[in-house]
Amino acid sequence: MLPILRDELAAHKTASPRTWPSSLVVTTRTGAPRDRYNLRQRVVLPVARKAAELLEEREAQPLPAGVGPHKLRHTFASILVALGNDPSYVMGQLGHTDPAFTLRVYTHMMRRDAGERDRLRALVEGADWAQAGTSAVLSPSETQFKDVA
Repeated sequence: MLPILRDELAAHKTASPRTWPSSLVVTTRTGAPRDRYNLRQRVVLPVARKAAELLEEREAQPLPAGVGPHKLRHTFASILVALGNDPSYVMGQLGHTDPAFTLRVYTHMMRRDAGERDRLRALVEGADWAQAGTSAVLSPSETQFKDVA
């Protein structure tokens, strides 16, 4: 887990009214565990709607249809691989215990050329991704969300 994520989760847990060592970090209002349905309805969909509004206001490429936790997880892993992170690091970030599984799922992402990686790195860093890498320009949907469908 990235240190910044650990710190944010620890701060969130500390601010919760139910803060015991055995408490969950992200819960419902009653302290019960969230499941994929309430996470999607109460967290992912509202955030995706707000992101869609902001993208539309900025006349930017919209999010792909069906954005959800699994697609976001896959996008996160694909970005890590495309940016050149070691497969064992990606495996650790995803909580995989079988390196063969991680390599099977994400090997296709390792085939990007240097220009594509440069554009993706610029996109992730908030820089002008269209000017990075080679002269061939990819849209955000062709880089960041290439493998989420």
